[in-house]
Amino acid sequence: MKIYLYKNDEQFGPYTLEQVQAFIETKSFRPTDSAWYEGGEDWTTLSQVPGVIFTAENLHQHLVPPFEAYTGDQPYIFISYAHADGEVVFREIKRLHEVGYRIWYDEGIEPGNDWPQHIAQAVVNCSLFLIYTSPRSAASENCRNEINLALNRKKKFLAIHMEETELPLGLELRMGDLQAILKYKLPQATYQKKVYASLEKLLGSEGREQIQGNDPVAMALAQKTDSEELVAPVADSSLSSQTKQKQKRTENKNTKAAKKKGRKKFWLGLAASILALLIMISLWEKEKVPDNLALKSQVSESLNMADSLPSIFQGRAHAEKIDPAKKKAIDKALDWLVSQQKADGRWIDEGELNSKQKKNIIYFEQAYTGLALMNLLAKEPSFTEGKYIESKNKALEFLTSIPGKVEIGQGNSSCYAHPMRTQALCEAYLINKDQKLLKFLGPAVQSVINGQNENGGWAYEYGKGQKAHTDLSVTGWNVQAVKMASYLDLPFIGIEECLQKASSYAQRCQVADGRFAYQIGGKGKRSLSGAGAYCLALTGSKNSIGAFKAMNYIIFNQPTKLSELNNYEFYYNSLAFEAAPLLEGGSEYANKWKVSLPTFLLSSQNQDGFWRQGYHFHGDDQLFRTLLMLLSLQSEYRYAYN
Repeated sequence: MKIYLYKNDEQFGPYTLEQVQAFIETKSFRPTDSAWYEGGEDWTTLSQVPGVIFTAENLHQHLVPPFEAYTGDQPYIFISYAHADGEVVFREIKRLHEVGYRIWYDEGIEPGNDWPQHIAQAVVNCSLFLIYTSPRSAASENCRNEINLALNRKKKFLAIHMEETELPLGLELRMGDLQAILKYKLPQATYQKKVYASLEKLLGSEGREQIQGNDPVAMALAQKTDSEELVAPVADSSLSSQTKQKQKRTENKNTKAAKKKGRKKFWLGLAASILALLIMISLWEKEKVPDNLALKSQVSESLNMADSLPSIFQGRAHAEKIDPAKKKAIDKALDWLVSQQKADGRWIDEGELNSKQKKNIIYFEQAYTGLALMNLLAKEPSFTEGKYIESKNKALEFLTSIPGKVEIGQGNSSCYAHPMRTQALCEAYLINKDQKLLKFLGPAVQSVINGQNENGGWAYEYGKGQKAHTDLSVTGWNVQAVKMASYLDLPFIGIEECLQKASSYAQRCQVADGRFAYQIGGKGKRSLSGAGAYCLALTGSKNSIGAFKAMNYIIFNQPTKLSELNNYEFYYNSLAFEAAPLLEGGSEYANKWKVSLPTFLLSSQNQDGFWRQGYHFHGDDQLFRTLLMLLSLQSEYRYAYN
């Protein structure tokens, strides 16, 4: 691939990917510099060129500081963070700066200064020490030194835990009783309120200038609020007693007048409402709906329309943009799939199962039937109409004939089969809103959440403790189920915390070159890189650097022939790139994926609709291969993240 670069009104190149990577290491070019690559439609930034890798430290060096660090003698906040977290931390402190807080961070150090001395002085002089903790900051010697100095000087202290982080024992002991906010456990709005409330409590008005931005949560600091953690405006407390009494008399007078006026408006409004109601009743009696069943039918059909589904399902609205050859392949595969369904609604090919798999056949039936139903719903999101209406309803009937709850220790296959089935039931409920499904969904989803290992991943048999076999492959399927359940707006216990812990686990599985390992501490595998990137996107992680590194690796290491195609790998890759827009700066990656797809994918399809043998792995069979290939090709039908 040829790459051209543009910098300082001058064009350079063409270069190979290896040459460009060398330029990056020598800091000759920045992520924001313009670049064009062979196969690209137009000029873009260097960071968006497929295959180009910027390390976290490298990116930090090129990050543009959002504002100048404070250098005056008024109260200010000292920011401690790991440089590898710079992209995220810069967004955080920019928000604080916009609402008036004076901020010092190490971007304000002049070249040539003595860094340790300068930082130490900044810690000593600060009014509040704020640390953004993560596994990177916990491993940073500089961060540990800053923390110890702040605690030794008895500085006001606030820790914001961006991720679940295991602190060194010494720091854990010293920081244990200090104020902390667990960002990874909180919705964004709640988190922001806690931050502003904590800063106001610790600093009051002394650490804040006039509000410069328009952050709605920050503006609440200047108003009364229902939150117990947000204090009343500081300016109000500075009023004299005489002024406050005068204000109160005026408020009482205005309140009485308002109440009198409000009572009059109430009675007039009530009279108008009663008259309107009588008119409506009269009209309804004349034009009643003759048949309640007809009304139910209309409601049911409206629920099956694509626009009634959550945004994650809006990919169907863009189905006309899918390549005609891909559409033809999908339709052929769906026809073949329906032909393989058993009379009782399940899918299974017992002839291709080995003796061990046959002992756990109930789980293979659940897994295959769940995947088959998701495939059918991708093309036809309805249980009341469509070419495959009978097949969809039979599949749903089979899946709900099995208790929703799964117990720990029910075999290795259960931790795969159960989330596949659970995700299918979640999608079914989102489409038909059948209340009868709730008795299955409640225990099914809760089993997945409760089955999460303490380290944030999922293990065989939903095992617990350090000895459990936790891996990214099992984790990926369970994350999908939990994420889909989060769209149901049902009171599942611990679902947000579950996704946050899963994000932390996935990040710990990534290795330096961008690939993801099977387990924490293992070697990177191409086949699981899509699974890792997809988990980061689904769990709300902002670790776009890690996800993009994995995607870049995937694009430039695609299989070139059928014998190298791992359908399991291809499935996760497709989902990862479709979900890329969930990450900041990821909207372009979906298009990168489409133009890089191997040409043999469609040509390798059998004339009957199924896919022949690709790269073999345990558990592979003709039915499973086709289910995964079909789900991969239908990702555009199913999801619309951008």
